[in-house]
Amino acid sequence: MTMILDAFAETLVDRLANVMEEKVIMVLGVKTELQKLRRRMVRIGNVLKDAEKRRIQDETVKGWVDELKDVMYEADDIIDLCMIQGAGLLQDDHSPPKSSSCPRVNETPLNYVPKGIGKLEHLHHVDGLIIGNSGDDGEEGCNLEELQMLEKLSFLYVENLEKSSGKSSLVLSSKIHLRELGLYCTPNYTDEHIQQQEMDKIVQIFDELRPSPCLEDLTIDNFFGGRYPQWMSSTSITTALQELIYLKLINCSNCPDLPQLGQLPQLKYLMMEGATAVVSIGPEFLGNYNGEPTEIVFPKLEILLFYNMSNWEEWSLISGEEEDNEPESSKPLMFFPRLNRIVIEGCPKLKSLPSGLNRVNLPQLFIREAHSLSRVSHLPVLKELEVDDCPMLEYVEKLDSLQSLKVIDYEEDNTSLSQWLISFLQQREEKPHDDLFQLHLECSAQTLKGCLKGRPHWSFIQQVPRFIGYADDQHLYMKYTKEPYYYETNITDED
Repeated sequence: MTMILDAFAETLVDRLANVMEEKVIMVLGVKTELQKLRRRMVRIGNVLKDAEKRRIQDETVKGWVDELKDVMYEADDIIDLCMIQGAGLLQDDHSPPKSSSCPRVNETPLNYVPKGIGKLEHLHHVDGLIIGNSGDDGEEGCNLEELQMLEKLSFLYVENLEKSSGKSSLVLSSKIHLRELGLYCTPNYTDEHIQQQEMDKIVQIFDELRPSPCLEDLTIDNFFGGRYPQWMSSTSITTALQELIYLKLINCSNCPDLPQLGQLPQLKYLMMEGATAVVSIGPEFLGNYNGEPTEIVFPKLEILLFYNMSNWEEWSLISGEEEDNEPESSKPLMFFPRLNRIVIEGCPKLKSLPSGLNRVNLPQLFIREAHSLSRVSHLPVLKELEVDDCPMLEYVEKLDSLQSLKVIDYEEDNTSLSQWLISFLQQREEKPHDDLFQLHLECSAQTLKGCLKGRPHWSFIQQVPRFIGYADDQHLYMKYTKEPYYYETNITDED
């Protein structure tokens, strides 16, 4: 591998030396940047020669060599992008290049991309491909058809998809090397009333952007269609996205129903943000789940994130009939066997956690800005819980394995501990527990003062194995350990 990369590095050094004198590079004004890039390629080549000479087999070094390979591919792509953008500017020799037109590694800060990118057949990495916009001189920008010839793409982020025109079918499905894909519509495009015709058009565009089954990382952002693409439907998703590991659905604000994702065999990370049309998430979210003991949903999912779903009210994993008729002890573990973390943030209408969550071996749960949530209970293996800005919370109980509880409540009107927290600490006193539990409290100064030794809530705090509390942007603090005894605070009577 290192011998091949060494040869590639030498080729890049020679190519950079040649293109730096090209007129298109002079027009762009990036000669200095390319000189720096050439020097870096020389150093990389020297490192690779040394690695080959020593025949290093260490796995860490191998991983680092793989990263160098990606850097060199990106450098090669930069040269191509400089050449095509510079060629466009040469049409008017008197137009000085704009600073925002210089391609850079991992981003393409262009106002538009001119036609012709499809001729760069060996591109591997395209970040920020802008569809449809025209240049200042009226030159037409590229369209999705330009991607047809880029067979080596492994990384692609496309913007302004609502401006796509013409047919785009099979543009992505033939990209067998594509591993990471981002599909973006223009931010704030849907701030004003959106016409049904526009919604239908964007759905059709996304329907035709079915990726190759080898895709591992997918982001859909600011999609304003009324439903998700057909290749994310229940009948297609397990074949269309069979290798998918990371999925981010961001600001898909007009889709009332989430895709049926539970049967994706490799999915490890799932984030849903800004799904403001979603009111209820039911068992259908799990996929074609029919209650058979042999069927496992979300078999590899580790992280599940819900952000800013302002109208989400209900969440269920199992039907009411299944919950009522099947004894707790006989229910097989069929949900999220590898789940490590759930985050719920900015979901002010969510009323409760789902029935069936107690059947999940969930270690971490973070709940923030859930203004209607009233109960967190019956999670027997939960080890870490964070509660932030949940004013309606009344019951936190039956968390027998909990080791860390973080409570954030800076509401100045609250001058004492929440009643649910007092009840939870009292329950702990009634049962024997190990010494691993820690309470982390961030609150108003008055609340923290009430926890000091000799104050009203000290009787609860002193039973906690470890306690740390902050107030006033962490300028005020109190620290306490039960065994061995330790107590420290910087709060005085004047505070």
